[in-house]
Amino acid sequence: MERTTRRRVLATTGSALAVGLAGCTGDGGDGGSDGGDGGSDGGDGGSDGGDGGSDGGDGGSGTSLDVSSEAQTRVDDFLTADPSASNYDGTIAAAGDGTVMVGAEGNQGNYAFAPAAIAVETGTTVNWEWTGKGNQHNVVATGDSDFALDSGSAKMDDSYEFTFEEAGVALYECVPHKSLGMKGAVVVVASGG
Repeated sequence: MERTTRRRVLATTGSALAVGLAGCTGDGGDGGSDGGDGGSDGGDGGSDGGDGGSDGGDGGSGTSLDVSSEAQTRVDDFLTADPSASNYDGTIAAAGDGTVMVGAEGNQGNYAFAPAAIAVETGTTVNWEWTGKGNQHNVVATGDSDFALDSGSAKMDDSYEFTFEEAGVALYECVPHKSLGMKGAVVVVASGG
């Protein structure tokens, strides 16, 4: 009985410490904390930091970007509109290494961008990497996008990169598979802001 109570205390303390340190060190958490005893996962090791959508606790880019409610709404409206992106759960992920997979699992096959939505700072280059699955894909901005993304004709195996120099919201789709919900978004936040 004493061991169970001690585990709970350690897990709770470990989670609170991990969340507190994530906000202080800027490393965004480590994706998990075992509470020091190996018997409890101590939570997810992250906190949303009140940033309106960037989870900052997934070990991604190591920063927590302040996504505006306007940007969050634009992304939500785009990715959940019919046909919705099945792999979008309302989270705008930290950019990590700035890579988005093209032809990832989703939308009843390999017809998704993963992650569906990311947040980056101005000056970041995002790289879309084809998985070679789900037939031919491309990356093309929609009419509501603040950026003119265009990877060209649909291909099976390719990569495409774009450097985001200004703040805004990039909304894009795979033209051959847009009817399946193959679409994504990049929210670009001003550096230091």
